[in-house]
Amino acid sequence: MPGPPQRIDDHAAVYPTETAVIAHARNEFAAWLSRVTLDDEAVDDLTIVLSELLANAIRASGSVAGTVHVLACFDGREVTLEVRNQVTDWVPADARWDLADPLRGGGRGFVIVDALVDELDVEHDPRSGTTVVRSRTALATA
Repeated sequence: MPGPPQRIDDHAAVYPTETAVIAHARNEFAAWLSRVTLDDEAVDDLTIVLSELLANAIRASGSVAGTVHVLACFDGREVTLEVRNQVTDWVPADARWDLADPLRGGGRGFVIVDALVDELDVEHDPRSGTTVVRSRTALATA
């Protein structure tokens, strides 16, 4: 019986909570993804996932002048992407947006992300104010 998958490549970055960093973060992440997979569609999809999660983390950080931590791991079969930030006033998406309203002004980021990944988890620790969003996506290897 095979053991747990071994991590063979990681991408780690820390960004200030400023929307101007999103384009740079996308480029760095896409370059890393291109090294671990030949699947151009997966690169495109996961770059969108990073953009949405990073934009959400930056927006949710509010007045907290801080950082957003990105960690992506590839174990030979799947990419796990984790975005971690500090949140002052955390409100779950379904409490912030009327998700049934197709004309709402926002609240589509997680819908987009959920459609592009195999698994999506959101954890919030109210004591520390830390929110972690983690996605997992199976990939074809290079």
